[in-house]
Amino acid sequence: SAMAVKPGAAMPVLHYYRVGELHSGPSLEQQAKALGVEVVDREICFNIEITAALTPEETKVLEYLLQETFEPSRCGQSSFLKVQDGDTVLEVGPRQQFTS
Repeated sequence: SAMAVKPGAAMPVLHYYRVGELHSGPSLEQQAKALGVEVVDREICFNIEITAALTPEETKVLEYLLQETFEPSRCGQSSFLKVQDGDTVLEVGPRQQFTS
């Protein structure tokens, strides 16, 4: 299905999240502690800029590329972080420009 986009308008962005256990280690923990922050959980967020609505086949391919092939349930369109009242979520890492 086609999606109308006004000239000069921001393109829609899809967000996919993946459990980020692979992005941990003593160095990260030490840096966080030096800043007075305790790392309790982590995830990776993929921001995908689109110019038109994805077809079901395109969505299937995108999800295949983003998922860990051995644990596809650990990737989805909503955050896996369990945030409680009073918790602070801190986004860390490079903020890449949108590229194709």
